[in-house]
Amino acid sequence: MSVPPHQFSRIAESVDVPLLATKLVVVVGVGTVGSQIACELAKSGVGRLRLIDGKDLESHNLPRHALPSHFLGHNKAEALAVYLKGCSKTLRVEAQPRYINDSLSDRQLDRVLADADLIVAATEVRDVQRRLGRRALSLDIYALFPALYAAAGAGEVFVQRDARSPCFFCWDGFRTNEDELRAVTAINVEGWAIISLAVQLGLGVLDPRSRHADLLVAPPNQWRPRQLFVHQPLAALSIGPVEHRPTCPSCAVGPPPRQTWTPPRGAPPPPSQPPPRQPPPRRQSSRRRRRRRIHPSWIRTHMLVVAILTTAVAIARPELLAGVGHLLALMGIGLAVIVAHIIALVVFLIWVDSA
Repeated sequence: MSVPPHQFSRIAESVDVPLLATKLVVVVGVGTVGSQIACELAKSGVGRLRLIDGKDLESHNLPRHALPSHFLGHNKAEALAVYLKGCSKTLRVEAQPRYINDSLSDRQLDRVLADADLIVAATEVRDVQRRLGRRALSLDIYALFPALYAAAGAGEVFVQRDARSPCFFCWDGFRTNEDELRAVTAINVEGWAIISLAVQLGLGVLDPRSRHADLLVAPPNQWRPRQLFVHQPLAALSIGPVEHRPTCPSCAVGPPPRQTWTPPRGAPPPPSQPPPRQPPPRRQSSRRRRRRRIHPSWIRTHMLVVAILTTAVAIARPELLAGVGHLLALMGIGLAVIVAHIIALVVFLIWVDSA
């Protein structure tokens, strides 16, 4: 597939455009979330899209849908295919105006999904979500499950990898079929955070060498891969692994692991056993003697103190300065006192140093 040289020039450093041009993404459910994810994937360079939805575009869909008003009354999948073809001449889009229900067998559904590189389950029907998770697991295809919460701006994206990792039902099994995660009352801007997150995760799956793939890499202190991404308004993105659910019915349909699971890029291998406990370091029994040296500032300080005392005595007893002889005697006494202090200081420091 040829890619226009200038169409994706501004994003060529973020993703591998020739690689994305060969990828096929199946989007099941092209409503508020699915339609905008499909549009952003197409703008990011994905070469093939397969859109599946049985509903028609209605007037109440317009405030939160990627399609403009002149597609009212048309099937969402077919209308979005026409719209995207007009935006990119190199994009190949296939529309299937159908529902994923009991009338479609697993074999027929597998034929629809088998050649996909990524499946985006953007439908609000929980049974369909879990069925898509099982079929993606059996076909060994990555799948994304974006969801909007009832709280404005909140939602989640789950990344289902393969049989070596927990499946969608391992995380979603605690919910009931009445819990709706996409058909919520919210304005379009409140869903942008989840839509943007789903697009980045999808690009990370399709292009493992892009910077978007770093979202899927476990931190150094974890060996399980990242799968659950929860966003709350005015809060940091919560990212973490998911535990296997015991006796999970969806994990049972997946193929057996082809090889021993290896940690993702940048993560250390799981520890086989705890590291041996290291004994604490022994303290040295002998204490190092601190040697004290005679610092010149100590001598200068004592000389200054003696000079101040001598001056104070001369001021207090001015009669001692009546004659030159008295002055010389006073100076001799002061010098003798200074020398005595210096000798006493030296002796004291030598004694301290030898102690």
